[in-house]
Amino acid sequence: MRLLIALLLPLLIISCDRTPNTPEAVAEKVLARLSSNDIDGAGKLFVRGESQVRWFKRYYDEQPIDQLFSGPVGNVFINGDEAVVTYTPAKTLFNAFGKEDLMLLKKEDGEWKADIEAAGRFKNAVNGGGVKTSLSLVGDSIDEVTRKLGRAPASVQEIVDHLEVAGAQSMVRNFTRNYDYHPEGKTIDGVSGVIFYSKRPYRYGMHLGATKDRLFLSGDGQVVIDEKISLF
Repeated sequence: MRLLIALLLPLLIISCDRTPNTPEAVAEKVLARLSSNDIDGAGKLFVRGESQVRWFKRYYDEQPIDQLFSGPVGNVFINGDEAVVTYTPAKTLFNAFGKEDLMLLKKEDGEWKADIEAAGRFKNAVNGGGVKTSLSLVGDSIDEVTRKLGRAPASVQEIVDHLEVAGAQSMVRNFTRNYDYHPEGKTIDGVSGVIFYSKRPYRYGMHLGATKDRLFLSGDGQVVIDEKISLF
């Protein structure tokens, strides 16, 4: 009997410690370990393992990771072998989504793993001189044309035709190659008043849309994460 218990005990320990193979469960475990400052423990659930742990320690050096990676898990969106899990930490760092944050996960050897580095790049693309900046500039152009016409421009061409600066015209053309313009506002993915909506998924299977006061990412017809903005 003692021999049987001795043989079964390691299996029971492994079973109890094993994380269910779902994005939500993995994200919860990563957050639990990071909120306890257990970077090496969390790194066992990172894509590329030790390589990403080294990157994490450099990038978040002297940052309050126990506050940045904490809080309850919110929405979960799965797109094949990629997933997005949102959470509400005690503190955000250069975050693109106000008080909310997101974790990106990918399947590695059939198991869900967190890709913290990719999440940082993703948020920088939205916030750090990317989508938000472009939206702000396009919004300024629409505002300028609206004042000239006494109404919202009815099409992208009408915006361009009433802009005097060639750089502004080019910027509007470039932006609207990837985004549909709905001057009257349209209800998309349960969001009313959508003015811009990506023609194709922006990243990770999610579309990006914007109203006058809201920037959002959506998948499967539902908002995954959003933030208040001021378009014009």
